[in-house]
Amino acid sequence: MAAPASLVEAARAEAGAAAGVPTDDIVVVSARTVVWSDAGLGCAPAGTSVAQVLTEGYWIVLQAGDRVFDYRAGLDEQLRPCTNGAPPVDVIVDQ
Repeated sequence: MAAPASLVEAARAEAGAAAGVPTDDIVVVSARTVVWSDAGLGCAPAGTSVAQVLTEGYWIVLQAGDRVFDYRAGLDEQLRPCTNGAPPVDVIVDQ
């Protein structure tokens, strides 16, 4: 399943602002529902402990030129940019 369109557009707006480019220049690489392996959505800050429980949410990967943006959200749809997270192997993608 795809992530909600409103969440994808919010992520595109954030990425555009961060990259200094118009939102239309942000390419959606992937936007899907996932089940994360922990409550930190696979992206808890270093040294932080989070509950090791399966957590439903969304994973949005965007690209602006050569920059890649990784956004994660729980079902509350609160975007979290992820710059230090676990690689994608830490998610179980809904098939």
